[in-house]
Amino acid sequence: MLYARRPLHLLIYLFCLLTLLPVAAQKHWMADAIEHVNAQRGDDATPLKCGMPVLAEAYAMENGREIYSQIHQQRLAKSAAAQVTYLSPSGHFLISYDTTGLDAVPDYDRNNDGFPDFVDFVAESFDHAWEIEIDSLGFRPPPDQSGQPVSVYPVLCERLSNGFYGLTFFDVSSDITDLPGFNYTSEISITTDFSFREYPHISNDPILRDSAAIAVTAAHEFNHAIQLGYRIWFEDDNPNRRLIDLRYLESSATYMEEVLHDEVNDYYQCLPSYYRRTDRHFGDSNVLYGDAIFFMMLDDFYGETITREIWDQVLSEPSLEAMNTVFLEKNSDLNAELQRLATWMYFSGDNTISGQFFEEAAEYPNPDVIETTPVTVTESETVVARSSNLPSLAFKHIRVPVSSSGGVSAAVNPSQSANTWFGTDLFFSPPFSTEFPAAVFTQVQFAPPSSDVTVAVLSGNWDYTGQQSPINYDVAIRGTTSVSTPEVQAYPNVIKPGREASQVTFINLPPDALVEIFSGNGLRLASIPPEGSGQIAFWDLTTSQGDPVVSGVYIYRVTSEQDTQTGKIMIIR
Repeated sequence: MLYARRPLHLLIYLFCLLTLLPVAAQKHWMADAIEHVNAQRGDDATPLKCGMPVLAEAYAMENGREIYSQIHQQRLAKSAAAQVTYLSPSGHFLISYDTTGLDAVPDYDRNNDGFPDFVDFVAESFDHAWEIEIDSLGFRPPPDQSGQPVSVYPVLCERLSNGFYGLTFFDVSSDITDLPGFNYTSEISITTDFSFREYPHISNDPILRDSAAIAVTAAHEFNHAIQLGYRIWFEDDNPNRRLIDLRYLESSATYMEEVLHDEVNDYYQCLPSYYRRTDRHFGDSNVLYGDAIFFMMLDDFYGETITREIWDQVLSEPSLEAMNTVFLEKNSDLNAELQRLATWMYFSGDNTISGQFFEEAAEYPNPDVIETTPVTVTESETVVARSSNLPSLAFKHIRVPVSSSGGVSAAVNPSQSANTWFGTDLFFSPPFSTEFPAAVFTQVQFAPPSSDVTVAVLSGNWDYTGQQSPINYDVAIRGTTSVSTPEVQAYPNVIKPGREASQVTFINLPPDALVEIFSGNGLRLASIPPEGSGQIAFWDLTTSQGDPVVSGVYIYRVTSEQDTQTGKIMIIR
């Protein structure tokens, strides 16, 4: 379940109260409910910005469907009572709003067209969502009660509780019988108050803030409306049980924000929690929003239609199985894509390598790496560096400081189901990671006499439901005679500033290295210490005085206690 069963009885009690309270009290109820639900998810969880997690969980409770049906009718009445209705330019959306009272939209009208700019933003953003998600990406339009594409979709502007961007309401007691499985009509509410959100990288102007927040909310909530016309899977295929695809519903909708409005980057706020929670089952609905980056990674390989292709498969099976089916058709599988995700997430933050992995990786959090106590191994000696456990479809990054006169091999040893577990050696040179099977000692990159060995431990897809108990594992290090030491590399080696990169990245630096930059005639221009893990450094193409260097060939020298390596870099301006 998303939340503990006993505390959720309070939610049902609050839902009952909601049917008796005036609008102002409903707002207070929603704030209390959000606070209560977030408390169940943990202090480090990303705050809910979408109402679907609260609504979906409430449906599974005793009498939840009947109670929500009453609330749904109240919402329809509220939409009908709105002071103004406005048909969007495309004709796809009927927007209802108030100009006075608690729910009044902001009254600024900079373009002097007689309508609040806020409403213009809403209309334009939802029209854009329809154009991209349906006309371009090929999603099916939201359904009406007969299962046909909806002619005009309703959107209500109202003041939601602080922290909620929008809500996609659907009545779980009114399944569309003309469509297979469980499918629902819906209507969207979007808040009229985004004062809680800031986008300083865009503007401090509150009107531009509103436009950015409305844009991502329309992309996200309209995708929920679309999803409800595919198939909603419940535990045991029973709508009185929990909604098992909640995490996919939220993450794919959040990914759609980036597809439509990649300049807003609202998902950044979700990433710190997600990076700390890679050891959760991949279907765990306590982790919401952040794994939009999973679909951004898939987008890089398979294109922007990837979530729509998975939704097409969701017509036949729940999301995790649907993902695996789609990946198999692309000569991959869920295990392989999780391994790819573990690699991409590792090379984020201070570990970012320009031109590789996530386009905005430098803005992401540092990977959450568990560092073990240092180990020393001699030839054929084995030391267990880390013992822990993981649920299915989860991974964790482990860094082991190792001392050895020779080479090093590593093994991931689970207590059971070894055929579905594996490890990945992570290092700062192409191909950046190498997968190895569980319970098999495999040579890993190591620079004697001491350096870090970093591996990702992946638990495999032996359980789609996440109901089995976590399995214990250990990470073991063994000394070998051979050594696998990566060479220092500079990337890119021919650089055109402003067109493909703004810096040179040095990777595979030995411990305590110093990078120096020289002109072609031997004049030292800059000295660069390593950053982050100590195996990477960045040169911003300037001298120590901050002056940009001109076109030409430059020499770099990497000095450490082990040796000295040199190379050349060409700059073309």
